[in-house]
Amino acid sequence: MMDIGTLAQARRFYHHVINGGQLKPEDVSYMVSALEEAYDNIASNADARLIAAAPDLLEALENLLKVYEGEGGTQYHAGDIARAAIAKAKGE
Repeated sequence: MMDIGTLAQARRFYHHVINGGQLKPEDVSYMVSALEEAYDNIASNADARLIAAAPDLLEALENLLKVYEGEGGTQYHAGDIARAAIAKAKGE
C-alpha cells in the first residue's frame, strides 16, 4: 500500500513541478511506480468488497426473482434487501 511518506513525496514533486521545477528521470520513474501501486491497491479493495458482498447480492437477486415470478420472496423488503447488498458491494 502507498504509505504516508510516498504520498508526501508525491505532493512535494507536484508542487516542485507546479512552481516551474524540473523532475529528474528517476523521480518520474519513482512516481509512476508509486501511482501504479496505489491504483493496484484501489482495485484490490474494490474486488475484495465485491467478493465479500457476493452472497448478499445473490440472495437479493434470488429474492427479487421470486417476487417477480410470484413465487413468494420477501416482497415488502425486496428493494431494501437489494439496496443493502448493492451498498455493501460499493463499500458504502
